[in-house]
Amino acid sequence: MSNTSHLASFATELRFSDLPEEVVNKAKELTLDALGVQLAASTMPWSKVVYRYVQSQGGTPESTVLNYGLRTSASNAAFANSAFGHGFEMDDNHAQTSLKGSAVAVPTALAVGEQRLASGKDFITALVVGYEVMIRAVKAVAPSLWSRGNHPTGHVGALGAAVITGMLHELDRNTLTHALGAAANHMVGFQEVP
Repeated sequence: MSNTSHLASFATELRFSDLPEEVVNKAKELTLDALGVQLAASTMPWSKVVYRYVQSQGGTPESTVLNYGLRTSASNAAFANSAFGHGFEMDDNHAQTSLKGSAVAVPTALAVGEQRLASGKDFITALVVGYEVMIRAVKAVAPSLWSRGNHPTGHVGALGAAVITGMLHELDRNTLTHALGAAANHMVGFQEVP
């Protein structure tokens, strides 16, 4: 079984009831922290540029840009809120890898969750899996990324976003495998080896 297929199986089989209480609580804590960072950073000059760009794009009003209340497409809202989430150095940090997962995972889960009218349990489950996928991927490549001056979040964030989106859209394992493969190949240059 390929790595992306294994991850897709994990994502499609995991249920909220499988999550330990401490994992659920950590996901809630990370969400609250990320929202605080997004709100604070949304007022920065560089974030206002992002907001004006997203505002100019229009889009189906299905998800909200934090602080501004603009309803736009899920992808536009996730983009703006992700930019806010990494707008200054207050976002979370995975100690072993320097992954800043909340800048990707929380905005994606909020935007797609709002679009899909997801339950809180589905939101938390997708968020946990998104983090798990990003951490597994970055642990596999982090030392070589760092030595070349690359940012771990930029290299694995697309994988987390793909799995979160796929779970909240209730994709089957095969379709989610393809989504993860596309995210890996087009965003970070990973190649899947049989």
